[in-house]
Amino acid sequence: MLAVPGIAALGVPDALAAARRRIILHAAVYGNFASSPRHAKAFDAVLAAPEFQGLDIIHIAPEALGEAADACGAVNCGATPHALSDSAGTDAASDAARILRHDWSAQAMREHADASLDYVRGLAARHPKRVRIHMTPHLGLFPALVIDDSLFFGHYAHAPVPAPEGYWLRVDTDTALLDAWLDAGCIPGDATPDQRAALRILAECRHAMASATTLHTGPDA
Repeated sequence: MLAVPGIAALGVPDALAAARRRIILHAAVYGNFASSPRHAKAFDAVLAAPEFQGLDIIHIAPEALGEAADACGAVNCGATPHALSDSAGTDAASDAARILRHDWSAQAMREHADASLDYVRGLAARHPKRVRIHMTPHLGLFPALVIDDSLFFGHYAHAPVPAPEGYWLRVDTDTALLDAWLDAGCIPGDATPDQRAALRILAECRHAMASATTLHTGPDA
């Protein structure tokens, strides 16, 4: 297991490009991917690989972010520390937006989500047999990526530092075995603590896909 401050330290673009079976993205919005040439190159490489089976993208519906609360009255508050404003009247949609980007305005958050959705739809349009988009009105319990037998996951928080800059972990495990246990609905009694812990990450991703609305069919189309 590897734990680092900030997802950038985990080399995700290289891991994406090297994938040979499947990728699951469960991180709500992907505007950072859309603006990254390294991520774009990685997706182009993996989606063109003959043996690659499919890319599942779990994306929060832009309208589900509501009218994001503008914590400091501007799109960019700069580096000046500011007090968090927790309002009892904040609805779930605005709360999700605050968790994703605490100090962004409603317009900035919506533009980011729209750009993200345009980006993943573009991937699906170019690779309709290999990309599935799963739209959900809910923010996941945590951000996670499944890349073959590697699990990358972080955490959400009500904080002025966004999730990509929080602590991130990478765990390598036999995801096919974990999938088989989940499909069977039975975890063997001799499963190791590491396997049981890793299964929780994969199970959350599978639950998010199962409860979402799929916009594009993937490898089985």
